[in-house]
Amino acid sequence: MAMHEHGLEPRREAGCSRPDLAVRIVDWDDVPAALRAELERHAGDCAECGPKLEHLQRAQVWLEGQALPRPTGVCPSADELYDFGRGPGARRRSEAERLSLRAHAAACAECSKFLRTLEQRPPSPVLFEVRADELRATSHQRRRLQLLIPLAAAAAVAAIFVWRGANSATGDAAANEVAAARIRFPTEVALRGTAPSELWYPRERVLASAAGLWAPLVFELAPREHASSYRVTLLRHDGGAFAAGVEVARFEGAAPLLSAPPELERALAAGHYTWEAWAGVDGLEVALGRRDFEVVLDEALVGELAARDRAPEPTRSEALLHLLHDAGFDGDARSFARTLAPSAERDAFLARRPGR
Repeated sequence: MAMHEHGLEPRREAGCSRPDLAVRIVDWDDVPAALRAELERHAGDCAECGPKLEHLQRAQVWLEGQALPRPTGVCPSADELYDFGRGPGARRRSEAERLSLRAHAAACAECSKFLRTLEQRPPSPVLFEVRADELRATSHQRRRLQLLIPLAAAAAVAAIFVWRGANSATGDAAANEVAAARIRFPTEVALRGTAPSELWYPRERVLASAAGLWAPLVFELAPREHASSYRVTLLRHDGGAFAAGVEVARFEGAAPLLSAPPELERALAAGHYTWEAWAGVDGLEVALGRRDFEVVLDEALVGELAARDRAPEPTRSEALLHLLHDAGFDGDARSFARTLAPSAERDAFLARRPGR
């Protein structure tokens, strides 16, 4: 028996005398405690099983060290980041989710740090050979070996979405390629045609935070032929079907696109509102109708938007547009789109009419 620096080194026989135990090495942490103890004793004496078990245990420690802590705030989960990389077995995410994740990966130092850890190679000794008859002996072995495949794939795709890496030349090239791409605007399938109302936006939901409205409040109306002016009156009420409402503001302009006064945007609290509109046509005031909307206080979404706002273009604009659109804040998405550089895609997005 050979001497070891800490004492006697365990004796390991050549070959394996317990193939029934050897076949359980791959799922050693799932076997019953009594059998696991027997397996570990056997591996301590077996020249064939000992190295395999040691390598697998080291790999387990390494895998646990790569785990991303449960996200807080607006950071995506580890599963979402892996799905974004489209590794083997990843779930398909919507285009809006992918744009949001891409923006977050570019802007969040914590998630970028985690993604860079995926570039580390897993311990190679874990890829020890296992005979086909051994793999067939247990249904869990394939699952244990396949655990390594997504990690290797994630390391391979990490460079795709961590374009802020240490290699400045590579990072600059990726940033330039992204910056040169066109912004992809949200798409919508019209299921029931366009709305017959002449009052287009705001409608349904308007986003707000504790500091006020997230985007400029713009009242969009259908152009009326021969109209020389448009007027809007805004009422607040409790949301009931027969609520009369209290007038909170009125303003007018020459075009069918009226911006609310800045002081109104800051003062407009969460709640239910109705706006009414008129057009001045040939000296007469023509009623155009009324429409309801709700100012919604959503600090979580505002936080997500703030996080994505730090991403490079066009990722930033795509993420903000899709986050707003998918959350049902179409008017806010349109207000944000008006701040972007003119393009055929932007103009087509703004020319879209709301559905019924």
